[in-house]
Amino acid sequence: MTLTVAPYNTGSMKTRIDARLLMAVAVTAFFAASVYSGIGAGLEAYDPGPLSLLRLLSASVALAFYALLSRRVRLPAVRDLPAAALSGLLGFAAYNVALAYGQATVSAGTASQLHASIPVFTALLAVAFLG
Repeated sequence: MTLTVAPYNTGSMKTRIDARLLMAVAVTAFFAASVYSGIGAGLEAYDPGPLSLLRLLSASVALAFYALLSRRVRLPAVRDLPAAALSGLLGFAAYNVALAYGQATVSAGTASQLHASIPVFTALLAVAFLG
């Protein structure tokens, strides 16, 4: 199923939006919106560190399952493994542990607002340090 819409800037030109794309956007928005309340619920049963590990392990299993079934995901080159491991450790593990520890002290709504302000602070820091 496809949805045909006329974009605002192309006059009579039509754009097709695949139903799979719309479903992917809807699922992504749902999980992105519920992550803070999910972490809050998880913190009632687990400490922040184990909760982060559980979240990352479940995501890793889901992505590995997808990679095996789709056969479209290529393994990285051996020379890229150290950089991938470092970015995974800093970019995912440290962020998730810091998020869980932070949310142990604030509400889900406050955590969501703080997270939503990250692009603003990133832009301000970029201007301050990069000119």
